[in-house]
Amino acid sequence: AYRNKEHSGPKVINGSNMGIFAEDLVFDPQTSGGLLIAIQQEHEYELLNQLIAGGFDRSVRIGKFVEGDNFIKLV
Repeated sequence: AYRNKEHSGPKVINGSNMGIFAEDLVFDPQTSGGLLIAIQQEHEYELLNQLIAGGFDRSVRIGKFVEGDNFIKLV
């Protein structure tokens, strides 16, 4: 996690009240892969409905891509 944070940390802005433990989870390689799905915004509700109907009832939108300065902002 800390090597990931050293590498990517300068590109991440913590804009929330997220504590250090939760922030560490963002960089933890054990939480990578298979947890996030990026799709076009117009398909968001269709996918969420399918995931929830399929038993993934905790599926939620957690963010979006916007044009900017190539930073990730945690909210």
